[in-house]
Formats: sequence, C-alpha cells, structure tokens
Amino acid sequence: MKSKPTEQEVQWEKKLFQETPDFNFTENVMKEIEHVEMEHGEQEPVITGHGKRMRQRKRRRIISAAAACILLAGSLTVWTQPKLKHQVLSMFSPFWQQEDEIFKNEKEMSEWTWYGDYLRSKPLGLIQYPKIKVEDKGYSFEVKQVQFDGSRMIITVVEKGPDGKLLQAPLEAPLDEGGITVTDLLGNKVAKEARSGGDPSNLAHYVFLFEDDIPDTVVVKNEADHITISTEDKETGKSGREKVDLDWKFQFKVDTRKGKEMAVNQTIKDAAYTTKDGLEFELGRLIRTVNGIRLDMNITPNAEMISKLGPEWWRDIRMWYHFETDDADDSLSYIGDRINYSRAKVEGRLFNRKQHSLWWSDTPDNVNLPPDTKKLRFVLDGYSLPVQEEAEVTIQLEQGGETNKAMLKDNGDQISFTKYTYQKDEETKENELRMDMEGILKNDLGSPDDWTALDGTGKEYKVEFRGGVGTYKDDLQKTMDMEVLIMGFPADAKQITMKRKTINKMITDVDWSVDLPSYTTLPWEKAGQQ
Repeated sequence: MKSKPTEQEVQWEKKLFQETPDFNFTENVMKEIEHVEMEHGEQEPVITGHGKRMRQRKRRRIISAAAACILLAGSLTVWTQPKLKHQVLSMFSPFWQQEDEIFKNEKEMSEWTWYGDYLRSKPLGLIQYPKIKVEDKGYSFEVKQVQFDGSRMIITVVEKGPDGKLLQAPLEAPLDEGGITVTDLLGNKVAKEARSGGDPSNLAHYVFLFEDDIPDTVVVKNEADHITISTEDKETGKSGREKVDLDWKFQFKVDTRKGKEMAVNQTIKDAAYTTKDGLEFELGRLIRTVNGIRLDMNITPNAEMISKLGPEWWRDIRMWYHFETDDADDSLSYIGDRINYSRAKVEGRLFNRKQHSLWWSDTPDNVNLPPDTKKLRFVLDGYSLPVQEEAEVTIQLEQGGETNKAMLKDNGDQISFTKYTYQKDEETKENELRMDMEGILKNDLGSPDDWTALDGTGKEYKVEFRGGVGTYKDDLQKTMDMEVLIMGFPADAKQITMKRKTINKMITDVDWSVDLPSYTTLPWEKAGQQ
C-alpha cells in the first residue's frame, strides 16, 4: 500500500508545480553550486587568449542548466534519494532551510522569551534562517532565526565580544533612528523599531513592527560603521556605554507572503477621546496573528497642554488599560506599565515632532490576550506623563538633626522631610546632607532631575534619592526607607527648600471604552495549524 505523504511532501509538491518558483530560487541555487566543479571526461582543455571569459560563459551555462534540471526533474528523483531530498528542500525555500541546532534543545529554549511564538510560528512556515554571520576585530554578530507574521518581525541573534562574552544590544538605536533597518526592495522603510522585555536566555533579539502595506519581500540590513558596548570603570564601578568602530555590515531578504496571509488586519473607525487635560487618544488599527493581538493608536496633546510638557514627554508617558468581553467567564486582561498590570510583550513608539503626535503600539502576550478572543472592548484606566508644574516646601533644619517636619502637598501627594544628618562624601570629601522622606504618593516620585534643592540665598543643588516606593492602597504609593541626598549643601544652613519642577502626573479621571472589531474566521485556524 502506498504510504500517505507527509505534510512536508505535500508542501514541496505544491511548490514544485506552482507557476513560478520562490523569489530567491535562482540566488539559492547559485550559492549551492557556486563551488561545484563539473567533470568533462578526459577531453583536453582548449586554451585561447579569451579562455577566462569563455570559461565564465561556460560556467554560467552549466549553472543555468543545473537549476533547470533540478526544477524539472526534481519531482521524479528527489523523493527516492533522502539525502538529495534534504538538500533540495533546504535550498529552495526559506520554510525548509536547515534549523539551527540550538532551537532543538527544548530544555534550554524554554527560558527564551520568544519560545511560545516560535512553537506557534514554525508549523505555519513563519520562520526563516538567513545564515548570516559577520565578524570584525573579534566582535561577532550571528543571525540565528527570523520570525515574522502580519504584524511584527523578530530577529534572533547572538552577539559576542573578543572575550567570548555576550554583548548588550550593540546595534540598538534610539527608537528607529538608525542601526538595523527593514525596507522594501527600493530602500523605503516598511517597519518601525520596537522594544520588548529582556531575554533570560543567551539569545538577543531585535523587534520591528510592520507598517500598513507589507511588501512580499523585505530587506533587512545594517549599514552602521560602529557598535556600542557596555563598559565599567574598575575604580569607581560606574557603568557606561562606549562606541567601537567596526564593520558589521550585512543584508538579507525575507519572504513575508505567508505572514501576510496569516493575519487579520482591521481599521478602527471613529474611536477618539480627549481627556480633561487636553490629551487626545485615537485608536487606529487592530491586527490579529497567531502570536497575539496588536493595537495601534495616536496620542496628541492640544496646544495648551503642549506648553506644559517637556520636549521628550513622549518617551516618559505611560498608559494602562484593560480588555473586557461579553462572556462573564472570561478573565480581564490588564495591560500597562503599572503595579498589578502586565507589560505589553511588544511596544512601539514613534514621535512626529511637527505634529507633536505620538504613534503607540502594544502587543500583549498571547497568554494574557489570546488572539481568538471575540467581542473585545478596550477600556482606558489611566495614564501618566511629566507636566511642568512647580511646587515647593521650606524645611527648618533644627538642632539635633531634627526638622520642623514640613510637608509638601501637591496634586494628591503628601511628602514630609523629617530627620537629617551631614556626612562626608568618600570621593569628593564634600558635605552631604541627608534627609529622611516619608510620604503617600498619588503620582510618581519622578527622577532626581525633576527636583532641586535651594539654600537661603537661592543657590540650587542637585539631589539624589535612595530607597524605594511600594504599594499602599486605592492606587496610592508609599515611600519605603527613602532619603534625599544633597551634595555640597552648607553645613551651617538653617533651612533648605525642596522644589519639584516637574510632576509625573497620574491621571485616572478618564471615561473611555471602545468595542473593537471582531472576526468570522482566523486564517491559521482555517489552515488547521492552531
């Protein structure tokens, strides 16, 4: 009895008899037989003054004939020769390219951030293995795998220094301002650089989000003439980043056609909301893939609000929201950069400085928000962003290290400054004033750059914070063993003024929900690959 063909054999048969071969067919064949020597019996070579050119033309004819023979005769011979079958499968289509051995180690890969995506993508043919490795001055960069769908592309790499240790994001650029790019064949960018959480495995990754129209073929390349590595001062222990000039240029193509087929891309219409502070949110697009649900939106402040924001507000804005369904048994998914919320697995931001508008994209983890969830409702819970609003309090420095326990009350925050001490800094030998901070916070404490200290003459001093902030109740936070450090502050000062120049304002007074587009069928389920 004739055995039933495997799934790979069925896929190969479809590829063999389709009207045209894969887009990179010729390129793959040329690479495979580039160094193959052709035997011509014992005939003596004919030597002429143009022998090299004749040999090149003859070689091209041989290569072309070889490619044609493989294509035409493959269906008759490939399945009877297992070794040839494997070679041809891995040569013709990225789907059949040989997988790196590292991905076959389930135990090791279980810690990999993208392992679940890998398991879902592999049966659908949404993985390619470009086999790219570049090395210069002992620094190496190797592409292990590329995952893609109708929403995003994950480039999994291994980056090492001369000492063999892993590097930390040497090609990472500030939010799509350089480094690795994804373009169409004409060099136009078709994907935005995104970010995701750290990876506990030995693999690094670069994430890109596709824009509206994805071409059938995209080009991934790096033309940067340097990388950036992490450094540490041996004496002070302070870490930093250092530029290293080297050549890591590379380029490869990815066939994205299957990724586009396995996605549901929907426009969200008439879904805008303006907060009381003048910040407009507008949902734009919903994309469902086997790896998750992606939600795109634009965030734009009005003219009055722009005047209160710093130029880099778009980097610091945070948002949190949840999803609801009509099914009472379904648990709600809470997404956002906030306590008791789950961070989005992939987040994209791109700021349009001319329009003062921020493009924002979130893709929650597949586990938190399965892509087959129907009748989804988006509900905004709140957001925070730095607003330039000043508030200050003057503290009396009394004898015995006590203060008058003056309290800063501002926008729902209550912060008091209690005991203080003076110490000598070990490095600078300067006076260092330390004051205990106790408070209940509605807003984020902010960074030290948001604060300043002033003496009685009005002179300003930089501040530092030590300690932490934890949860309290009713969305409030509480300081935990917090103290503020002021370098060089006069030891004989009788008072100090603490001024907050910028507040990371927490806004929860919002009322906005949107019913998101649903679906009839999902392409990966229809293909029987779920």
